[in-house]
Amino acid sequence: MGAIGGYYAAKFFCSDYNLKVLVDRERFERYNKDPRVINNKVYEFDYVMPDYTGYIADMVIIATKSDGLLSAIDNIEHFVGDNTIIMSFLNGVTSENQIKEKYGEKVLYSYLLGHTFFRKGENIFHDGNARIFFGSPNVNDSRVDNVKIVFEKIGVGYQVSDDILTSLWKKF
Repeated sequence: MGAIGGYYAAKFFCSDYNLKVLVDRERFERYNKDPRVINNKVYEFDYVMPDYTGYIADMVIIATKSDGLLSAIDNIEHFVGDNTIIMSFLNGVTSENQIKEKYGEKVLYSYLLGHTFFRKGENIFHDGNARIFFGSPNVNDSRVDNVKIVFEKIGVGYQVSDDILTSLWKKF
């Protein structure tokens, strides 16, 4: 689990949301044996593999490296339902369009700024200053308000962009 995914998983874990962390078999075995440590706190997340069924997520956050995006897009298939919101925390401007090729308009555009993550051994550290910028090209998209409520509840910094497509390019 990477620093960004671990940090946000920890935020969801400490709330009353039903968090599942999707991993491959090797990570499933490793993380269940050696729980993740984030800011010196041990987290025993509920890890699931791509073949897990019976759970449709309200929100899916993809927080993988760019070389893992295509497999992540395939691996979330069993967890995406009619009303699932998908967000990508990858750098760059193409991940959302790649996700949309398979899942259509379930995607809310997003990016992170101000993230100071680092590792010391297996411990992931974060200073809590990251901000998630997100939005929809569609005016009055109710999903934006739904995500705002979630982010407020789990206590992460965010900002809604009125023109997310332009904002994605301005971050560079």
